Amino acid sequence: MQPLTSLGTWHNKKGEANETSYRFKTYRTNACKNCPLKSQCTKLPKRIIHRSEYQDAVDINDNNIKQNPQYYKRRQAIVEHPFGTIKRHFGFTHTLLKGLQKVNGEMNLIMFCYNFMRTKNILGFNKMLETIKNWQPDYSKIVCALKKRLCQSDLQTK
Repeated sequence: MQPLTSLGTWHNKKGEANETSYRFKTYRTNACKNCPLKSQCTKLPKRIIHRSEYQDAVDINDNNIKQNPQYYKRRQAIVEHPFGTIKRHFGFTHTLLKGLQKVNGEMNLIMFCYNFMRTKNILGFNKMLETIKNWQPDYSKIVCALKKRLCQSDLQTK
């Protein structure tokens, strides 16, 4: 087993429209030239590995998945359903706008539509309409949450 070395240079992986999606370093070794198992590992004259700037987080996540497979199966069933429905049923495979604020607004509208349709399918249209008409919002909770957020941001700026 031979160590891989890097020159320490960060490279940019280009995404759509030439935007940088992530940075990575390249690691190489020349030791593969004489290795009897080279054909099982690589067809290149050198062994080259790209390691993303996020690789440590990816490794931690992979380890968590291996240690708790039942937790992640449950997560897939709960969390992935809305995104699958939004992609396949609604046809939203990408956002139409650019910029964080605009994309957040677009996603909020999409999620609202998903929740509206899901509620209608679970309750039925008449029951949902009746529930909306009889809904009494508790604005005191919203005001308390906003005050708490403002107080926390004041403490952070001091």
